Parts: sequence; structure tokens; C-alpha cells
Amino acid sequence: MISGPGSEPFVILRKGGSLEIGSTQFCQRIYLPLQDTIREFFGNLEQHASGGSLSWKSRTDDDSHGSAKDPVEFRLRVKEFSDSDPMVDIGLGRIAAEDGESVLNGSVGQIVGRVLINNNYQVWIDKDGNCQRVQEGSEFVSLNGKKVEYVHSDFFQQVRGIASVNYGIRTAEVQRSDTLLVKGSKSTVVGGSLTETISGPVTRTTGRVVEEFKGAHIKKVQGDLDQTATGTASIATGADYREKVGGNTKEIVGGKKEVVITNAQWLAGEDVGYSLTVNAGEINVHSVTSELRLTVGVTGEVPFGEITITPTGGIFLRSMLGELAELELNPTGVRITTPAGEFSMDLAGTIFMGMASNPGAVVTTLTHPVDFVTGAPILGCVSVGAGGVPGPAALASTFVSETI
Repeated sequence: MISGPGSEPFVILRKGGSLEIGSTQFCQRIYLPLQDTIREFFGNLEQHASGGSLSWKSRTDDDSHGSAKDPVEFRLRVKEFSDSDPMVDIGLGRIAAEDGESVLNGSVGQIVGRVLINNNYQVWIDKDGNCQRVQEGSEFVSLNGKKVEYVHSDFFQQVRGIASVNYGIRTAEVQRSDTLLVKGSKSTVVGGSLTETISGPVTRTTGRVVEEFKGAHIKKVQGDLDQTATGTASIATGADYREKVGGNTKEIVGGKKEVVITNAQWLAGEDVGYSLTVNAGEINVHSVTSELRLTVGVTGEVPFGEITITPTGGIFLRSMLGELAELELNPTGVRITTPAGEFSMDLAGTIFMGMASNPGAVVTTLTHPVDFVTGAPILGCVSVGAGGVPGPAALASTFVSETI
């Protein structure tokens, strides 16, 4: 045994081959030949090399945690070159520089681990298990096996650049709600089939929708179907368009409705341009305040023939090809008019035959025409007979025309 003044420092070589070197009982190193073991006892440790340093210290002068608690800090600093500052800085324990800091969602003063690599890769871990990492560079992960992640609380990702994911097979299950906010454009390409099953209602608010179907488009709605367009709704088909309704159908048009049928097959012998068939029940076409008009010809403004029903009950049948011929029925009677004359009968049974400007100009083969049922002379004529033999005095008709 070799020792200095008093009992410290000392060097002890024991008979079994062990060697003890120290300055105090808690500042020594023991070399044991058994399994080539070295044991060290110290309150603080410092190692310095040209490539960095290592320290393991108790801060006895720090009483911020209580007088009986000395914070302990382990620091390893590694240089890239001997003449440069440390590139790697690892701190464990109660790190002085992090004593008043916290990781995201952690508590202040709980950090017990820190890794800094050139300040471009930084990791902090607190004793509650919270971890925070800041990485300035890229990251590449290659797994040949399975990867499982369990997040029992919130999960947040933010990618400022392009996020690209490539899956062999993808299965996603959302236990509650799912919200997707796309502030730019969105494109979805499905190479195979697409099946969507939605148990609840679907609400979509879009600025403009363009859909193109390369093949057939089949839509099946088990319940109600309600479609609302505040602007123009347009459907264009290259071939036939068919609708099949199992129940009733009703259209409410706020403006006017116009149907134009060009009948492109007419030159091929398709004579029917519009066909309406009702197997049972009546066909009801009703106009409340305006005329009901049916015309035929090149244009509706100048037709060849016309049927018109007025809101007051008047019915007109007109042939306009050549000179006008007209049949009029209204609440006062009926009248047939041609360019050569007219025939009218009012509700009282009075018959008017002749020209409007010359009432009673009727030609007959009888010299004294009479009613074959009653034998009474036919009234309403001022001139009767081939020779113009005068007849009875004419009676004024109460028929009033609604000529439009």
C-alpha cells in the first residue's frame, strides 16, 4: 500500500491481484483481475479528448429542486474534427439548459433526454414519455417486415410540400366522422371498379361539376330522390333517352316550357314525331288564365290549321290554308264561317244563314222552304228561292262571336 499524507490519496495493491487507485473513498478506480473488471467510484466525472468530451456531474449548488436533491446531468460531446466545435451533443438526466423547457404537450422541467446533431437533428424526451423531434434534412425508412402504429389520442400531420403514398392494398376504417378539406384542386383516378355505400344522407355543395362516363351510368335510389338546380339544368344524349316511373310523376315549371322535336328519322319514313298513349283514364290538359292553342304548319305564328280554346269557354277550329274557314263554339251558340257566308245557331234555337252584310241570302231548291217536322216556314231569311221569292221576316240572332 502506498498512501500520501494521512489516508489520502492512496494506491493499494492487494494480494489477490486487485489494484485500487484513488484520492478519496468516493473518488477511486479498482482494477479486478476477475473477468478483467474495472470499477470506478466518483461524485463527478469529466473526460476530455481532442475529439470531444464526456461529463457526468451532480450540480450540488442547484437547490431549485429542494435542498436534498442534487440534479444529475450526463453529457457526451463528439466533434467531427479535432479543431471544430462538437457536432454531436447528447444529454441525459436533469439537463441544465432544458430545465425550464418542455416538449410539445409536456410539462415544464420534465425533459430527461436530448440529442443534438449539428443542430439540424434535435430530439427531446421527457420522463412522462413525451417526445419531440426537429429534423432539418430528409428521412428514409425501409422496413422489410410489418409496421404497426397505435395512437390512443390525437394524430396530426402537416406536409408543406407534396405528399405521395403508394399502396399495394389499402384499407382505411374511420370509427367516427371524417373531414377532408382541399383548398386547391382534387383529382381521383380509379383504374377498376368503384363501390360506395352510404347509410345516411349525402350533401354536396360545389361550384361546378363536370362528369364524363365512358360507359353506361346506372343509378339506383331506394328512397326519395331530390335534385335542385338554382341555375340552368341541361341533359344532352347522343342516342335515346328513356324514363321509367313506377308511380306518379309531376313537373312544376316556374317559367315557360318548350319542347322541340326535330324527328330526324322523318325522311326515313318515321311519320310519328310525338306519341302519347294512356292505357286507362283521361288525358287532361288545362290552362287557367290563357288560351289553349293547337296549330299545324311551318310556324306557330302563321299556321295552316288551328284549334283554340279561350279562358271564357270559346272553342275555335280554323283552316288558314287559302281563305279562312272557321268553326266557333262559345256560351252563346255555334257558328260556321267561310269567305262566302256563315251559319250560326244561338241557344234559343234561332238559325242565321247568309252573309253578315246581307242577312238571309240563302239559296234553296224549294220555293217555300218549311220545317219538315213542324211544317212551319224557315225563318231568318229575307229572300228565299231560286227566283228570289220573298219569304217571312228575318229574326235577329242572339249569337255573339268571340273572334280573336
